[in-house]
Amino acid sequence: MIDRLIARLTLHRAGLRAPPLREAAVRMDTPAGPRRLVQSAFNPAWPGEAGITPAVIIDLGAFDGGDALRLSRAFPAARVVTVEADPERHAIVAATLAGSGVEVVRAAVCDIDGNVPWYQAEVGGRVDSQGSLYRRTVRARRQHGFVRQADAPVMVPGLRFDTLMTQLGIARVDLLHMDIEGAEGAVIRSLGAHRPAMIFTEARSGYFENGQSAADTHAALTALGYARAMRLGVDSLYLWRPAR
Repeated sequence: MIDRLIARLTLHRAGLRAPPLREAAVRMDTPAGPRRLVQSAFNPAWPGEAGITPAVIIDLGAFDGGDALRLSRAFPAARVVTVEADPERHAIVAATLAGSGVEVVRAAVCDIDGNVPWYQAEVGGRVDSQGSLYRRTVRARRQHGFVRQADAPVMVPGLRFDTLMTQLGIARVDLLHMDIEGAEGAVIRSLGAHRPAMIFTEARSGYFENGQSAADTHAALTALGYARAMRLGVDSLYLWRPAR
């Protein structure tokens, strides 16, 4: 409760009035029929409150396509691209979003171009969203014992963020939404000249071997000219505030 109050206060200081949502699986009508899909805490009211009219939205870590779908409906004039590294999750997302207008890309966005190892994760025998480029730490395995990460990786295509934008013919990104299990630092290092006007990210510390900590993610974004408008648990919202 206190954390949500503090988040609301910091949002207000940044000129944003809408509260963070609660991450949950919600019923959505999809081209493939009704589905319960996951939504993050990102509130689609925030871009408008920040004076941003999204023309291009990039969603990294699609999982089931829920966030990409709701963002495409909140901003029907925007080009929405969602990216998923896991081959099984990508197939699910592609089937769910077929006919929605959302572009679905299979790749692990990181700091190199080329095939990279991907450690799939299962929950209840189903390939889940907590797959990663990195192995889970002892701490993560103890805290979330219900998640079983594969011992051996599969190889998936890796792309730098700037390479992906070049391939898609995108010159400017207005909103970057990412939930990528420890790879936040790799994406930030590969932004190149791109500076999304708004970034929403989930970042954990101590959960992935070689993964960047939440503090390091914050420091890296701050160094690029971003100001944090909200922090709630593992979620943070950033606005680009370049020096004048």
